[in-house]
Amino acid sequence: MTFLEKINQFLGLKRFPVLYQTLKDPIYAGILLTLIITLIGGLFYGPKKREVTRLNEERNLTQSQTVQKEKNLSLLKEQVNRINLRLQRRSLNIDHLTANERKMSQVLEKMALLAAGDSVEVISFRPDSRQEEEKEVLLTVRVKVKTRFNELERYLSKLDHFPQPVKIDRIKIETLEDETPLIFAELLVTTRLKKEEG
Repeated sequence: MTFLEKINQFLGLKRFPVLYQTLKDPIYAGILLTLIITLIGGLFYGPKKREVTRLNEERNLTQSQTVQKEKNLSLLKEQVNRINLRLQRRSLNIDHLTANERKMSQVLEKMALLAAGDSVEVISFRPDSRQEEEKEVLLTVRVKVKTRFNELERYLSKLDHFPQPVKIDRIKIETLEDETPLIFAELLVTTRLKKEEG
C-alpha cells in the first residue's frame, strides 16, 4: 500500500469516490497536503505573528513618545534661557516696581490667574528663600503646576512679559508614567519687591 493510499484509508476518503480518485493523483494530493499544512500553520502561528506585530508597534510608539518628550523638554529649556536673557536686559530699577506689587501674595495671585488662562493648574506656591537688600527684597518661590507641554510653553511666554519682572532660576519637568499628555512642572521663580516703608 502506497503512502497516498494509507492517507486516503486513514481519512476514510473511499466513502467519497470522486474525491478519492482525485487524491490518488500525486499532484492533487500534494496540493491538498500543502493547503492542510498552511491552514495548520496559520492556526498556530497567526496569533503569535499578530502579537509580535502588536509589540513592535507599541515599542515604536513608546520610542516616538520618548523622542517627542525629549524634544519638548529641550524647547522649554531654550525658552527659559530666552526669558532669563531678556530679563537681564530689562531694567530692574526699583522705581519701576509699583506699590501694588510690593506684597508677594499679590504677585503670586497674578501668576496664578495668568496660569488659569492657559489651562495651567497651579498645585502649590512654596517660599524658597528671602534676601533683603537696602531698598528691595529678593524673593524666591517654588511654583508647581500640572499642565501640558504646549500650555506650559505659552505660560512661560506670558511670564516673560509679566508686569512684575520674574526670573526662572530652574525648571524641573516630571512626566507621568501612563499615556496621558499631562506633566508636572516645578518652577523656581525669583522676583524683586520694593521694601515696605516704615
